[in-house]
Amino acid sequence: MISFSSIKKIDFQKLRRFYERYERYLIPGALLFGVITDVILFSSINFKFVFLILTLHFIASGTTIAFIHIYDEGFFTSKSFRILRLFAPLILQYTFGALLSASLIFYWFSSSFFASWPFIIIIIVLMLSNDLLKRYYLWLRVQVGVYFFISFSLSVLILPFILEELGTRIFFIGGLLSLLIIICYLFGLSFLLPEIKKNEKQFAMIIGVLFLTMNVLYFTNVIPPVPLSLREAEVMHFIQRDAEGYRVLVEEKSLWVELLPTDRIHIVRGDRVYFFSSVFAPARLETDIVHRWQYYDKSRGKWIDRSRIGFPIVGGRDGGYRGYSLSGNVFAGRWRVLVETSRGQVIGKASFTVVEVDRKPKLSEERR
Repeated sequence: MISFSSIKKIDFQKLRRFYERYERYLIPGALLFGVITDVILFSSINFKFVFLILTLHFIASGTTIAFIHIYDEGFFTSKSFRILRLFAPLILQYTFGALLSASLIFYWFSSSFFASWPFIIIIIVLMLSNDLLKRYYLWLRVQVGVYFFISFSLSVLILPFILEELGTRIFFIGGLLSLLIIICYLFGLSFLLPEIKKNEKQFAMIIGVLFLTMNVLYFTNVIPPVPLSLREAEVMHFIQRDAEGYRVLVEEKSLWVELLPTDRIHIVRGDRVYFFSSVFAPARLETDIVHRWQYYDKSRGKWIDRSRIGFPIVGGRDGGYRGYSLSGNVFAGRWRVLVETSRGQVIGKASFTVVEVDRKPKLSEERR
């Protein structure tokens, strides 16, 4: 156990020289360690414990930001605090890295990348700039901005698990909660840090711009509908639900097709095509899912809606809530089915090519 007497024996100048010498490795190392921690946590424990760890990271990052700037104002003078101040940027780097990578993991795997890539890119840029632009991360305004972004992202991520609901109301609650957190945080720090009152308008502008940006991203469906995630999506020849689950008919595949899967389905003109999906949602969360069928119009160079079929889901099943839709009068060409929420947020998609043939292909029966 480290005691105050042992801390006093530490040569601060040697420690400082060590830190400055290896800072280029320590800073990205702390970020990487935060990412690795998240990967291990998300693969080995339940969501409740993950959220507890993320909350502790969030508290630690806010405490570290406060400590760094309060120390720089001359409130702490003991050697132990000097050592803590020296390594505080590593702590902040680690917690920011863990929190941003947690958001990345959730938003990456809970949605379709083609629809939500702008928001995912924002998180990646913040993670990379956390190392590349570390000089700017020493500024209180920048740290508070990142802290608010993380607060907003985690609020709209965790609340659906807690309130067992998904939608615009939950997003508004998450946004207001993150605003309340950052306002209370800055209000408390303002008694010790004159910079906050001096630059009050700048802090308000940063938070306001971020708040507006998050809302624009949400209402343009760039922010993915976490915590929903698409576990399975496949086009089939026939689907029927029974007491044991789903009986489906799929094309028999050769070994070559199994090794190099294709996205083709062979039909006789007039056949129906079925689409099967499995969407994961937290236990007891109820929402609506929509299958939006589209075909690609070569002459117009864009995807055209064919039909929208919706159905409710209830979360809690590890493999996801299963459901299907079908479309008649499908013709040859490129098709895709978007799996969306009722307000158009894309959870995932499956693309395939319809090939018309004279005889039905060999089909095999499977259970799902």
